[in-house]
Amino acid sequence: MTSALFMEDITLDARKRRAGREAKDVTKEQTKRPVPSLSKEAKRVLDGLCHDHDCSNCIVCTRIKSHTHSSTKKTTIRVEQPVPVTDRVANPEPVEGTAFEDQPTMRPARDPAIALAVVIKNIKDELAHVKSKLMAKQTELNELDPSFGRRHRQQLNAEISQLSRLSEMKCEQLYQLYDVVEGQKMSGQQMSQEELEITIMSIQCKDDTWNGITD
Repeated sequence: MTSALFMEDITLDARKRRAGREAKDVTKEQTKRPVPSLSKEAKRVLDGLCHDHDCSNCIVCTRIKSHTHSSTKKTTIRVEQPVPVTDRVANPEPVEGTAFEDQPTMRPARDPAIALAVVIKNIKDELAHVKSKLMAKQTELNELDPSFGRRHRQQLNAEISQLSRLSEMKCEQLYQLYDVVEGQKMSGQQMSQEELEITIMSIQCKDDTWNGITD
C-alpha cells in the first residue's frame, strides 16, 4: 500500500516537472517569434508619401509606423501654436472698382462657439457611421462558419481592426474638442443657443448672422 502511494507521488511530481518545462518552452518560443512589422512594399509606399512633408513629425505617418511594434518607445510630435489668419495674411486696401466678393472675408467668419459646435456635430456623425459599419462587420464575422471561408474571415478581421482604429481616432478627437468646450465655459464664450439649425451648405460658407466678438 505504501509502495503504491510512493509511486503515485513520484508520478505526479514528474508530471508537474514536465508541465513546467513545457510552459517554459512555450514562453521561449513566443519570445523567439518575429515582431510583426510592415512589409517592404508597405514601407516603400509609406516612404513615397513622405517626400512632400516632414514624415518624422507627421501624426498620420507616426501612427502607421507604430504598427511595426518594433519599439515601445514613445514618439514625440511637435505641435505648432495656431496663428490666426489675421496675423498671417495682410489685409489689403480695397481697390476701387473691385467686386465685394474679391475682398478678404472678415475673420472669424462665424461665431467661434458655433463653429466648434458644427465641427463636433460633424465628427459625432462620422463616428456614428463608423460604429454602424463596425457593428455590421462584427455581426457578419460572428455569423461565419469557422470550418471554411478562411480568406473572407481574415479580410473581415482586417476591416474590423481598421474601423476600430478609426473609431478610436474619432473618439480622441471629440475628447480633445470637449477640452475646448470646457475652456469656452471658463471664459464665458459658450454657444448661447441650446441647439442650432444649419443647412449643409452653411457648414462651408460664411455665417451671415455673425457680427463679430462681443464683450
